[in-house]
Amino acid sequence: MDLSELYREIVESSPDGLWVIDLDGRTVYANPEIARLHRIGDEGLAALTVFDTLDDDGRVQFRAHLDDVREGRVHERPVEVRWVRSDGTVQWLLCRESALLDDAGLPQALVQRYSANPSRHELVVEPPSKGWILVVEDNAANQLVATGLLASLGYTTDTADDGLAAIEAARDGAFDAILMDVQMPNMDGYTATRHIRAHDNGRRRPIIAMTAAAVEGERERCLEAGMDDLLIKPVNAAQLDEALRRWLAPRPSYAERLDLDRLEELREVDNPEDETSYVDRAITNFLGNAEGQLATMGAAAVSGNADQLSAVAHRLAGSALNLGAISLGEGARQVEEHVINGSLAAAVAALPELAVRMAADLEALRAYQREMFPARAS
Repeated sequence: MDLSELYREIVESSPDGLWVIDLDGRTVYANPEIARLHRIGDEGLAALTVFDTLDDDGRVQFRAHLDDVREGRVHERPVEVRWVRSDGTVQWLLCRESALLDDAGLPQALVQRYSANPSRHELVVEPPSKGWILVVEDNAANQLVATGLLASLGYTTDTADDGLAAIEAARDGAFDAILMDVQMPNMDGYTATRHIRAHDNGRRRPIIAMTAAAVEGERERCLEAGMDDLLIKPVNAAQLDEALRRWLAPRPSYAERLDLDRLEELREVDNPEDETSYVDRAITNFLGNAEGQLATMGAAAVSGNADQLSAVAHRLAGSALNLGAISLGEGARQVEEHVINGSLAAAVAALPELAVRMAADLEALRAYQREMFPARAS
């Protein structure tokens, strides 16, 4: 069966739209109205196979290029594509790429599966992915094994062939985790990890080393470079699944409200010989007083006692911020600033919002206590 027959078989058996782009310049359009084989020049092919992937605000996230496919890099996540037809009309498509490989395992064509659903964001082509993983590996066979295992576990993947490519990919892609080979040409995994960590901005993404060298000190060397874990090759599905589950576990419910770095800093004050934690005691004290302070502020507002309102707001703000309850602390500080600026009415108007913030932050602190100090909670 030649390629054109293969492509047409794929097209006719596909319930959704599909087009196949051969790397030598032939394209099959699977749109039922124009399903016929075409030959186009390199310039036209390159233009056709560059898709802007847009986020909800219409900003470009990344571009998938024909050269990526030739080098084996395929974007497997469902993406939304703005397709400008030759007649100038625009159609929004939800797409998913895959590569057709030759006998040597090299890509010979790009298959672009799409739905022409006119309602954007409504079609789900695949079950939700567990996460987007960057596989950094210079060996093509090892890449295929790793991406195959990840696909079987429900993850989507991109690949990078060495440390330099990993740095570029990590900068441009919002990956949930990175699997990093340590011995690679051009730049090894240790150096690439140090660079990625030096330019981390926002959430720290787990970097899991993959190495065939089960030698003494290897784990320490990986951790020193900024990696979070180590898997010894050959990696099996169970090991990979366990590692990713551990590092991609959902953040606890309190994590979105509390400054966990601040709480961790306070925990360093704890004396390991003490039966109870300093932080635990401080949180318990704060929980016992915060609602009473809010009630005192409400009474001061009713009586027009601006000095008392300002003083209690000041104490509440300081205690909340010290314990990482940022939203509550900032809300109390705003009440204090309104009084200082001579606007008692504005301070009184801010109290209902402060009560909402307090309820959420106090519950977050209780959840933090239950998880971090289970002996006390029991």
